[in-house]
Amino acid sequence: MSLQLKVARSTWEKEQVYQLRSKVFIEEERRFDLSNKHIFDRFDSFAETSNFLAFDGDTPVAGIRLVLDNPVGLPAEEAFDFGPLRRSLHGGCATVGWFCISRRFRRHPGLVVSLIQMCFRKMRQHGARHVLAVMHPPALPLLARLIGARPLGPEIMDHALGVGIIPVHVDLEDLPDSNRKRFSDPDKHLFDDSAERRLFRKDETIVAGGDEDAHVYQIMRGVVRVQGRSEPMDKAGSKEQAADAMQLGPGQLFGVLSALDGRGMASTLVAHSEDVDVMVWPRQSFIDQMYASPERMMWLCRIMSQRVRCTYDPMFGMPAAALSKALTAPVLIDAPVEHRRPMEVLL
Repeated sequence: MSLQLKVARSTWEKEQVYQLRSKVFIEEERRFDLSNKHIFDRFDSFAETSNFLAFDGDTPVAGIRLVLDNPVGLPAEEAFDFGPLRRSLHGGCATVGWFCISRRFRRHPGLVVSLIQMCFRKMRQHGARHVLAVMHPPALPLLARLIGARPLGPEIMDHALGVGIIPVHVDLEDLPDSNRKRFSDPDKHLFDDSAERRLFRKDETIVAGGDEDAHVYQIMRGVVRVQGRSEPMDKAGSKEQAADAMQLGPGQLFGVLSALDGRGMASTLVAHSEDVDVMVWPRQSFIDQMYASPERMMWLCRIMSQRVRCTYDPMFGMPAAALSKALTAPVLIDAPVEHRRPMEVLL
């Protein structure tokens, strides 16, 4: 079953954030010697603060907080003096913290990456380049490997919480080469950001052929396999079938035609890579954005005309095997839409 990733906006969602912190840090990890059923602080009320939550159904299973630069300061600056470092940096700063995952989801592929990726996306949108944070010492090796977290000193005591912490710095323009693409969303976006993303494991069905799903999807990370309605949805089939299936990569859209005409999806879309992260827009949000922007409408018309051309001009398409191979190359992921298979972009 997929996980739903959301920006906590409603009162209920924010309540889930504070309860989840208590469940993970007090009940599961016994990291804090507290009896609170909710954990929150004054930064949670700031306009510059965003809390991101992952849900398994209606149950919150992971969360992370981002606080952008503001007139009051960052949470990490209350525990450590980042002043000397700040004066040498170019670009805005932010603190990422209160990172918590329920025990049974800590081995979920892609969950840590997706939550951090959501924070980094928000930072880039606001011109922030540097993460100034304090973290639980055991987490440092993982985050050093994933995002290049650099310790600024030895472990110190956070007297407010009574736990050891390590101050760290992360530069979004100096992420490890092996993970840079994993933490960079597709550059070009047709729509305004949605408050919802979904995370799928390999071979999970994203949307089944014939379903009146009424959502538009953009792939933020991973590869999606396109199957016909008649193909089994509970397994990938043979390796040969999986290799021959059409595949979509980061930046590509599907569900657009179904959102336009209100009919069911023509094909079944399945997570092909180890994990697939998609941004999701409800049909009405998609329609509203089309009406509000002639540029978006013209973009859609161009892609639809290319889809017709692809249908009647066999030289215009790309064989499935060639597309599958090309999906691993940056040139396809970063290519203009007209260089991709329009029939797949508008599924």
